[in-house]
Amino acid sequence: MMVDLVSGNVTNIRVKDQDFEVVKHIHASLILFGIGTHVFVVCDKDGKHHILKDAWLLVDHGISEVKVLSQIHKPPNHMHRRVVTGPVGDPLTTFCSRKEFVQVILDCVKWLDFLHNKCKLVHGDLSINNIVIFHTPTSHPPSKAPASKKGTNNPNIVTQITRGASRQVQAMIVPAPLAGVDDVIPVVGTIIDYDYARALKTLLERTSGMLPFMPLDALNIDNHGNYIHELTHDLEALLQTALGVITFTDGPCGKRGPLHPRIPLS
Repeated sequence: MMVDLVSGNVTNIRVKDQDFEVVKHIHASLILFGIGTHVFVVCDKDGKHHILKDAWLLVDHGISEVKVLSQIHKPPNHMHRRVVTGPVGDPLTTFCSRKEFVQVILDCVKWLDFLHNKCKLVHGDLSINNIVIFHTPTSHPPSKAPASKKGTNNPNIVTQITRGASRQVQAMIVPAPLAGVDDVIPVVGTIIDYDYARALKTLLERTSGMLPFMPLDALNIDNHGNYIHELTHDLEALLQTALGVITFTDGPCGKRGPLHPRIPLS
């Protein structure tokens, strides 16, 4: 890892025998005692962009995030590792409508079901930082110019057809209004960050998760030393995350909607 001595910013990072140029530092863990996660947008020698995650893995955790991804009172010991992936998605709080937010949460339920039943894993660390929205915009290519009739060799006819098609395409192009457009972009909710993922029925001495999204059993001191993270705990953390977004963030596009009482008062 190379650091600019003037600005203090990371400029280049090496993973095994490949060098990456740092485009942007997009995340840094604010917790003093933890795995010290840093996430960068990086560029390889071919100009392709990737997401690079740099963190210190708990040695006694027993399973690496790399292995998970291949299947789909003293300070603890840590083992350093870096993971490079493709771009994943946007933060959970960037949802554009209530329908989109609900769709993302339902997608996460399906993803947890896949992890549990197909991969035999539990996530163990669901929070607002570990759910992203993957947008899949549809393309709108311009209409093709009408082809000339077979056997027509008159260049004037071809020119007239081409100009007519060009005017038709230009007539279809309308500047977007300042208030935005109504196009609906399909989205998919995706769960990331498998540092604390583990096999089913794994007994651990320490619990995992991030306040205030941790399940109640993980906060129970009686479970320390013999804690088993279940699928129900992941679902509980997902519910806590959804409630946190609803309670403490603005509405779609950063705007709060009007308040309507659930029960009419008159």
